[in-house]
Amino acid sequence: MQFDATHDTELSVSVKIATALSLAGGSAGHVDLLCDTATTPTTIVQTVSSESTGTLTVGLNLVSSNTLVMRHRVPAGQRCRLTTTNDTGTPTIAISRQLLQTMG
Repeated sequence: MQFDATHDTELSVSVKIATALSLAGGSAGHVDLLCDTATTPTTIVQTVSSESTGTLTVGLNLVSSNTLVMRHRVPAGQRCRLTTTNDTGTPTIAISRQLLQTMG
């Protein structure tokens, strides 16, 4: 999405990444913020990630979640998009909040 053609905008996105660790293994994932002038941006300007990896003993499972904030000043005329990647296992990734402010 292109935010503003003539003014910079301040983008803030809170991303929640929940990972689990069990006898079967762990999980890890990351989110990339891509921004540039292309219709489908490909330039990574920021990345957040979370992981729970290793092994556990019988009867023990661990679930961990992190809420991470991505902030970027988007130059006028640029577009941005978010991409998610499951690096290991199947983490749960969700946007919990987003804010866009046009700069005067």
